Amino acid sequence: MHRTNNSEWTNRFAKRPNRTPAGKEEDRGGSTSGLKRFLALSLRTGLLLTLYALLDRWLTRLTAIPERGYEEAFLVFELGKRLMSLNPAALASMLLMVGAIGVGLWFRSLGPRWSSFTYGPLVRRLVVVIAFVLAWSYATYDYNFYFDQTHGVDRLILLALVPLLCWRPAFVFPFLLVLLPMLRQFDYPIGDYSWSEPVLLVRALMLFGALWLTRLVSGHIRTADFFFVLCCLVASFYWVPGLGKLDLYWIASDRLYYLLPATYANGWLGFLSPEAVARFTKAFSYLNTPMKIGTLLLEAGALFCLWRRSLLTGFLVGWIVLHIGIFFVTGIFFWKWITLDAAILVLFFTKHRPRFEIFTRAHFVVSLILIGGATLWFKPVELAWYDARMSYTYRFEAVGTSGKTYTLSPRFFSPYDYQFTLSGFTYLSHQPRLSVAWGATRNRNVAEALNASTTPSEIWNLEREMGREGYDPRRSAAFDDFIREFVTNWCKHGGELRWWHLLQAPPQLWTFSPDAGPDEGEQIAKVIGYEVTSLYDDSRYREIRKRRVRIIIPEASDEGMSLQSRFR
Repeated sequence: MHRTNNSEWTNRFAKRPNRTPAGKEEDRGGSTSGLKRFLALSLRTGLLLTLYALLDRWLTRLTAIPERGYEEAFLVFELGKRLMSLNPAALASMLLMVGAIGVGLWFRSLGPRWSSFTYGPLVRRLVVVIAFVLAWSYATYDYNFYFDQTHGVDRLILLALVPLLCWRPAFVFPFLLVLLPMLRQFDYPIGDYSWSEPVLLVRALMLFGALWLTRLVSGHIRTADFFFVLCCLVASFYWVPGLGKLDLYWIASDRLYYLLPATYANGWLGFLSPEAVARFTKAFSYLNTPMKIGTLLLEAGALFCLWRRSLLTGFLVGWIVLHIGIFFVTGIFFWKWITLDAAILVLFFTKHRPRFEIFTRAHFVVSLILIGGATLWFKPVELAWYDARMSYTYRFEAVGTSGKTYTLSPRFFSPYDYQFTLSGFTYLSHQPRLSVAWGATRNRNVAEALNASTTPSEIWNLEREMGREGYDPRRSAAFDDFIREFVTNWCKHGGELRWWHLLQAPPQLWTFSPDAGPDEGEQIAKVIGYEVTSLYDDSRYREIRKRRVRIIIPEASDEGMSLQSRFR
């Protein structure tokens, strides 16, 4: 039976002449009618999304190493144990998939090569850039003093997989298998670690893995479909926060300029005086409405970004500018998102860009479905809240038997600095607290009540009327254990600088708090945690309360035993 090739079919039924260069017909996506084009596109993207969802679920389950596994020196061995602990059905399905991939690798020399993809060199650059950013970040994070492990071999494996991925696209799978367990460790034992920054890049690699599987199985894939779905993925991470703001009626009631004093309370721009922060906040207040309109247009407007090529280009530039602006005001640096936006912009929207036809009516309709329903398949983080004029901040000090006090800044607790910067430790206190964390709340009633409260006495009244006790004995015990282990091991190693610290990637949350750890040989009697309540009353910034919420004894000793002595 004669089989009509793709070039003949396209030229026969397309409405206009096919002017795509030879070998690039697969990216034209022509059809006899708009309906056929829409259905064909829906089927192709549906297949790609299905494989992506299965891969996401499979890898997430496979890499769920238990907490005790991070106490071991090699995470790759713990991953192997995890694979062997799966139930028979899960293990059988995993072996079936591995076997199918293995057969493909045996007969096709490590699967499809980069050259087998249309515009393979450009796709390779994009994927390698994403992998390099993730490898740089998670091969150079600080020593984990809680688990007292470097996991150095795993770091080296992660770095080594980047050039291997540049050689063959199949190495995206071992890269993800090594990366995901490393990310999970930061959630143990105190929780509250956010994947909001790395998850976009991780999902982009999973989407490419789904493309690779499709190419391996079918022998044919439209690279333009991958790029189209990738753009929808990126846009969804802006659309979902924008949708959240629309649900909160954010643009009508939020005071965006409150972000500055809230982040200042947590260490951002710590070199400025409170008077200077109050002046800057007052100046930002005049830009409140323009800043909110611009933010909402760039986020909620992302739903329509694939209407035109020029519109998507404008959104990519706008998202980069938005992140830079957020960094200067708050110290929140989504540099990984910036890198991905810039890579797409440079590789696919410059002078010698590929001629992907992804801005047709069919593509636009499908993009509305993919972006609009992103919570079902891409699962972006909903970054939406009301900014509040007051903030709860938790600060920690180490007290030596000499009486000297040492400030333990968020950076001291790295790689857990995210949790200590956001200060979400309300479970440590029995006192009622408003539902405010890091100067933000999702409770509109609390936000409106705070907008009308400018004095400490009014804040205390609100706490009595609207506050709730957040004390949790289980989480408090886990926190105490974390502090004991972390500080003890820090003193054991003397807080020594490791070589990779000089090569570390930029942090997501920037602070300028003093970072003075205990002196060498100092005897540590206790670690004290304080809750500091700060308030910006539209004219000045001040700390209105400092209350001790925790005393943790690293070592039970009447003499105040040196933390280092037990290891000598």
